[in-house]
Amino acid sequence: MTWLPERVYLTDHPHVTVARPTLAIVAYVDDALAWSCTHAAALAETFGQTVDVSRMQWFMTSRLSHWRRVDPQRVSELTDHLRADPLFGRVRHLLRFRWADDCGAPSYEFSYREVDPQLSERLGYVRISMPVDAPLDRLVRLTAVLSDLPVWCVTAGYMPSVNPLYVPESYGSVLAWARRCHGLHVPAPDIFGPSVRSGMPGLGWLNFISAKAAAAWRIDVPATLASATARGLDVSEKHGGLWLRAGDEPELGDANALQPAEHLGRLAQLMAPHLIAEPPALPAPFGDAVADWMMRFTFPEQWT
Repeated sequence: MTWLPERVYLTDHPHVTVARPTLAIVAYVDDALAWSCTHAAALAETFGQTVDVSRMQWFMTSRLSHWRRVDPQRVSELTDHLRADPLFGRVRHLLRFRWADDCGAPSYEFSYREVDPQLSERLGYVRISMPVDAPLDRLVRLTAVLSDLPVWCVTAGYMPSVNPLYVPESYGSVLAWARRCHGLHVPAPDIFGPSVRSGMPGLGWLNFISAKAAAAWRIDVPATLASATARGLDVSEKHGGLWLRAGDEPELGDANALQPAEHLGRLAQLMAPHLIAEPPALPAPFGDAVADWMMRFTFPEQWT
């Protein structure tokens, strides 16, 4: 990590975290019914076996009016909220599930959004977060697990965790971090969800693009592999799609210290033609600057 703070909090209420940097994974999911019946609950259990669940004492769903405490020793009961009855045979449109160590901007979090493809073109997603000092092998392992499930795409690396109750404060901090640290991926899956079918929502340290997404984004997999090899980039074929890795470990970079996120920058330039062409605005004060952020490695003078 560089100069990024451990967390940003309200001066008058220091127990309220509005933003914090994390190591995180965001996966846009495919085959919503399979996720509803099986994959979401199984992945939450895998996450619970990977991290220190004793800290994750809060959960909520869109069926509840407030956060509730959870016994970390009863994770299987908790994940029952994620497991739909396959006999019912329907996706629970816009179901939201969150399991975390903090009700504001958590460091440990498992978040899941379910979307019925018959009712919306947007994609559902999973977000997994861990503290920035968590072992990197956990991030690698969970990203690999996700890439073997029915997903559209996966991105992993440094990402901010934001408090939805304090949006201007959260995104003000995120904008300042992103201006300086070009290696910070800013995920907003509820906002990008409707646009992901048309293009990549950005790049992180680890990335997986499914064969279906590659076709939709007009990525020529063999040609991309050849170009990546010529540039010395770590890109390989997986399940008919692409697995892309930006260096041996994640980079934040620091524009003020003239320290670029070099490996991620080279990978981003390769994939720039496939990014979302007209990304939706993020909450203020980030706003429409998201378009310049998306192209920060190709046109850095428009971002820093």
